[in-house]
Amino acid sequence: MKKTYILIFSLFIIIIFIIFVIVMQLQKNTSPQTKTIPVPTPVPNAIPTTIVPIDTTTPTNIPPVSYTETNNNSTFETSITNRQPISSSDTTAKQTIISSLEPDHETVYQTNTFTITYIYSYDMFQVELATTDIQQAENDAVAWFATKGLSKDGVCKIPVQFYPNFEVNQQLKQQGIEVPPLAIGC
Repeated sequence: MKKTYILIFSLFIIIIFIIFVIVMQLQKNTSPQTKTIPVPTPVPNAIPTTIVPIDTTTPTNIPPVSYTETNNNSTFETSITNRQPISSSDTTAKQTIISSLEPDHETVYQTNTFTITYIYSYDMFQVELATTDIQQAENDAVAWFATKGLSKDGVCKIPVQFYPNFEVNQQLKQQGIEVPPLAIGC
């Protein structure tokens, strides 16, 4: 009699297991496999970019910014591919700036006229200009680097690349102005 109970109990467990496997298979086959694709959430710009229009009614002694034979893309590419050594004080200043970055962040410093980022893959800094007063924004960015101990020679040799943001670039193109990728004097 004891063997009969063990046999019935074993059969009962096996039947429950088989039913469980069948139910799981049916659920797997009948439920559509939908993958949800996350929808990007628009995030408002935390720092509004102010575009300062160029006053064309007042004459100035400053010529418009444009590419020259000594400051164009090929010169910038050369400064990347054939890097010149920087001084030990510039190396220290550069490392101090880089070490101040938060993990997984590239933005070093930001104002309403420019944003400085560090590009790890190229070991260089970029300055995105958010104003049509290119020369002032560039001077301010170079001055910021100087406050961190980086010399003008270091700005040229690292190199630091300057470029206008999309909106400013559109305005400058309409005026026939192009922004040199390197600081004035590099």
